[in-house]
Amino acid sequence: MPNSLIMRNCNYKSFIAALILLFSLNTSIAQENDYNFPEFNFDKGIGIKATNNLFYVNFGLRMQNRISYTSANTDIFGFGNIQARIRRMRLKFDGYVFDPRISYKLELGFENTSIDFEDASVPNVLLDAVVIYNPNKNWAFLFGQTKLPGNRQRVISSGSLEMVDRTLTNARFNIDRDFGIQVQYTNSINEFVYALKTAISSGEGRNFLTTDEGLAYTGRLELLPLGKFTNKGDYTEGDLERESTPKVSFGFTAHRNENAIRQRGQIGNLLYESRDLTSFMGDFIFKYNGWSVMAEYLTRSTDDPLTYNEEGDLRFVYIGHSAFVKGSYVLKKNWGLISSITWVSPSRDISEFTDDIDEYALGISKYIKGHKLKVQADIAYENRHNKYFDQILNDNWQVRLQIELGF
Repeated sequence: MPNSLIMRNCNYKSFIAALILLFSLNTSIAQENDYNFPEFNFDKGIGIKATNNLFYVNFGLRMQNRISYTSANTDIFGFGNIQARIRRMRLKFDGYVFDPRISYKLELGFENTSIDFEDASVPNVLLDAVVIYNPNKNWAFLFGQTKLPGNRQRVISSGSLEMVDRTLTNARFNIDRDFGIQVQYTNSINEFVYALKTAISSGEGRNFLTTDEGLAYTGRLELLPLGKFTNKGDYTEGDLERESTPKVSFGFTAHRNENAIRQRGQIGNLLYESRDLTSFMGDFIFKYNGWSVMAEYLTRSTDDPLTYNEEGDLRFVYIGHSAFVKGSYVLKKNWGLISSITWVSPSRDISEFTDDIDEYALGISKYIKGHKLKVQADIAYENRHNKYFDQILNDNWQVRLQIELGF
């Protein structure tokens, strides 16, 4: 065979071998890149999971843009004031690290209400920062800052409300967020589901740098005699799932905050002296075929609600009781019609300084994409009176419009 032919065959074989080698390298590199490339999902925000399953993070945000009008008196057109503001602007992260049983939740709030600068004198951007360990489906252990297991409407996310905001009952008497340890246990007997939730926390609320010697103790019992709600619907308002069978949940909470330093325990202005506060709460929610009924009763007490500084200035613990009843129906085209009645009755010990309130409200919500994208409006009549002076004060009307957007 001529040398030139041998050389051409060698060059040809070398070229083929080089192509095979290059193809093999590209394939292995592609496989390696595929293996290391994270997985994405968009079920509840933007989810990123490492292919080795060492971590998962889900990112979401939401905002509530609101305009409201309050009349000066019983004449709905008697001009009082108009507010136009960002009611809530939140960033939230959740996921797990190293093991799906070890999860976390982080939430930040950037609007004035969340920052809480006026009451706490510190910019409280951090809402939730909690580590959660779920060894199995029954147990959950929480460590960090998050909502206490208090009244249902407070634990329900503000993004899952069927009216523009929570009731005055919640605003006056909830126990809010705190830093501590929580233990939760859930089980069932046939269809009967029950849950026990407990917490030992600082009692000072969010982001306090020091903690006094008194702690807060919380216990909650939940009973679901007709079984679980669809998609955890016992902690969202409005029957968007249109439960095919009746579902009901009852909740009972007891809370003791020793040496509390704020007017409402974990929130409110700082007191001039610490006080021991005791709270009791009862609530229920019922859903069936688009109908929903929800009610709560909350009470707070202390031996001496009045505190004074050396100059004689007064700050008082907000004690008394309150309740609300709310009913709604979600039409098949995802319009929600809602009505509610709320009563707020401060204790006679502080009624010289604050009002009793009866509120009657009607609302409408259009759920464009469930609770993630919705337009809400409501109108409320507030009857304000003072039982200490036995007089009617400033009755008024309130109209609110809000757009919620989130993912």
